[in-house]
Amino acid sequence: ALFLDRNRLAGAIPEALGRLRQANLNIGVHKNLTGAIPQSFKRLKFYEMDLSRNRLTGDPSPLFGTAMRVSYLVISIDLSWNLFEFDLSKAEFAANLATLDMNHNRLYGTILPQLAKLAGLHLNVSYNRLCGKIPQGRWVSGLTMYEFFHNRCLCGKPLGACK
Repeated sequence: ALFLDRNRLAGAIPEALGRLRQANLNIGVHKNLTGAIPQSFKRLKFYEMDLSRNRLTGDPSPLFGTAMRVSYLVISIDLSWNLFEFDLSKAEFAANLATLDMNHNRLYGTILPQLAKLAGLHLNVSYNRLCGKIPQGRWVSGLTMYEFFHNRCLCGKPLGACK
């Protein structure tokens, strides 16, 4: 485990962190990290990563993509309260993704039906720029409107009906 929370780190995330063989990353710097997540993080095996409340930018989707299938049984990723901007409908999701918190970013596109097939997924995409119908399935039953609200034009359960 690598816990770097409650410190004064600032600037870009070092590329060398992505060269660790496996890690439980809790960087938790809050408001001081900037720039994109290093490309080396695509190869990083982890089961929990918290990079929330910073000013990180770019497309973090390789972190929760299909490369993570060889990782641990459960993956939890918190990238909330950043400046990430990418098309969520083009992202891939590993079958073992359990939690993905991307609230308060600049995500756009739609929520893919693939997400409805991930058993037990807890997803929070509130306060973004997403549109379209929320895919229905067992996964939605455990979620409330608060995980989806304040988007451009999302609709369907647990939000209002699509017009």
